[in-house]
Amino acid sequence: MCHSAPGIIAFVVGSLFGILHTLLNQFLAEIGICYVELFRNIPLIV
Repeated sequence: MCHSAPGIIAFVVGSLFGILHTLLNQFLAEIGICYVELFRNIPLIV
């Protein structure tokens, strides 16, 4: 259970910011866009 917590947290945070990206509120949408574009351009480091 402890090993799956980071994956669940990352899924929830990523989903929330992805939803922000689609909102009509310009301020919240810009926050979502910045988050999505920031992490879209960072390669996965494992």
